[in-house]
Amino acid sequence: MLRGVLSQSPAYSLQYSSYFSARSNINQLQAARTAGGDMSLYLAGPRVEVGASYQRFLEQHQINSVAAYLSWQSPKIPLDLKLEYDQSYNGRGYWLESAFFLRQASFVPLLLKRLQAVGRIQQFASLHGGGNGVPGVDTQRFDFGLNYYFRDNLRLISSY
Repeated sequence: MLRGVLSQSPAYSLQYSSYFSARSNINQLQAARTAGGDMSLYLAGPRVEVGASYQRFLEQHQINSVAAYLSWQSPKIPLDLKLEYDQSYNGRGYWLESAFFLRQASFVPLLLKRLQAVGRIQQFASLHGGGNGVPGVDTQRFDFGLNYYFRDNLRLISSY
């Protein structure tokens, strides 16, 4: 993998990554031969990140997968919004997720101020029978969950 920052200032950051994965049949370490990469732009003022990725399976069907995403963190309330769209040979879909920290609610005890409530809606359209993580039939679903942040880089995630 090659990963880095193309350009950065206090107002923005432009990042990239590219990779190649070799085929492996080793038990518990199986991998397909793939190549791909992504690029994202983060704008610090509006707290917006937009990005896109591409992946190509280099075996059998040689499937292309593309994705795009948008992420926004509100500067005034503890709310994160994320939107992603993916498309490949197996299907296409999108998801929209909102996550709200309880830290600003005055009625919440101190122990629960590190709790984040998450809601997510997803819709998938199966193509060629689905597969590779895409359902075999067209699907819509709603998920919800709770995240508990012990630290910024350590959290417990639950979902239903």
